Amino acid sequence: MFQVKFRKTRVRRHLIFGLIWLALVIFNIVFSESPGSILNLYVILSIVFIGQFIYERSKPYIEIDEEFVIKNSFIKKRKIPIKSINSIQNSFGDFVISSDEITIKILKDLIDNEAHSELEEKLNAIKEQRGI
Repeated sequence: MFQVKFRKTRVRRHLIFGLIWLALVIFNIVFSESPGSILNLYVILSIVFIGQFIYERSKPYIEIDEEFVIKNSFIKKRKIPIKSINSIQNSFGDFVISSDEITIKILKDLIDNEAHSELEEKLNAIKEQRGI
C-alpha cells in the first residue's frame, strides 16, 4: 500500500490555531466576568482545529492499494476503484483522477514535494496498467 501524508506545515498550522483558540477560551474564562456566547465559538473552533490536527496526523491524505485510490479528508472520504479509472490528468501539479461516477482532485499544496514525485510515478504506473 502506497500512502501520502499531509504536508507537515499544514498539520502543525492546525495544531497552532487550535491551541490559540484554546488559549482564548481559557483567557475568556479566567479574566471575563461573564464569558458570554462568544466562548462557545472559541470552544467550537478549538475543537475543530485540534480535531483536524489529530485526524491529519493519523490518516494519510492519499492511499493507493491494489484495488482503490482513496482520498481522506476531515469531512468526507472518497474512494475510486482502479478498474474504473478513465483518466488521470496533471494540471499545474494537481492530479485529477476520474471515473464514470467519481472524480478525485489531489492538491499538490497539501503534500510534500518528495511525495509529489512519488505519487506522480505511482499514478503513471496506473495509467500504463490501465492503458489510459
